[in-house]
Amino acid sequence: MEERRRDNRLVYNEIVSLRDYFEETLRQRDARLADYKAAIDRALQLFTSNLEIRLANLNELRGNVIVREEFMGEMKALRLEIRGLSDRMDRIDGWRNRIIGVQIALTLTSGALGAWLGHFLFK
Repeated sequence: MEERRRDNRLVYNEIVSLRDYFEETLRQRDARLADYKAAIDRALQLFTSNLEIRLANLNELRGNVIVREEFMGEMKALRLEIRGLSDRMDRIDGWRNRIIGVQIALTLTSGALGAWLGHFLFK
């Protein structure tokens, strides 16, 4: 049996039985279905791997959001602590300035008193 191909169809130069024709047609159909099934399986594998990657990315993002919320809570606590320490430093600076003022006043008073005593005692 001699065959030629024209437009992806078999063309026979001799008469083929109906049974052979159906068997060949079914074989070709089965081959196309096997290719189709393989393509669907490959697409399903790609889709599944893409979904797994997206799920992993979403889990990572959720972890980052949770960490960020914890971080924001810690930042708020640290800001409150810094504010308290800053207020305390301001009060300490106020006392330090008062002590420096008292020291200056005592130094000026002792200088004036020494000058006055020196003026009267060593005249």
